[in-house]
Amino acid sequence: MEITKACEPAVNAVLLAKAYAKIKREQVDAVSRRILAEGVYLVAPDRQEHGRKNERITEPRYDWLMSDANFSGYHAKRNAILLEAGIKPADMPDDHCPALVAEHLLVKAEWVLLETAWALVAPDQPADGWEDLYDEMRKKFIDLVIKMVVNRPGYKNPLTGKAV
Repeated sequence: MEITKACEPAVNAVLLAKAYAKIKREQVDAVSRRILAEGVYLVAPDRQEHGRKNERITEPRYDWLMSDANFSGYHAKRNAILLEAGIKPADMPDDHCPALVAEHLLVKAEWVLLETAWALVAPDQPADGWEDLYDEMRKKFIDLVIKMVVNRPGYKNPLTGKAV
């Protein structure tokens, strides 16, 4: 079977999940930055060994450095805003972040793509051989398969439905 045709559904899933994850990350980070700008959240004393001593936290990627008590209040504020804005579904558990859930969905879509493509490019190898692809090699393999599929004549963008 032709790899580009066989992998098209998995590539479409990755492209859609990537777009969704990007949007959710931007939305959650915008809310988080607003909360961090409005309040004063400092690196917790017991987490200062990570090179940030007595610094104010202004970026969401460092929110894990605040004390548990501060994080609890920050998280509650963020949850309320995300729910009110419709960024977080009402049925999503309180301890789930919409951006992390979307990013996990992307990882799962990439697994499907890796599994599908691996079976076609390495049929004589173990079916789970793709699990040995790490970091850059894994990214390169995913990117290569995506490029092969989206450059196939007649491929339609899953976001627009139009031929590329």
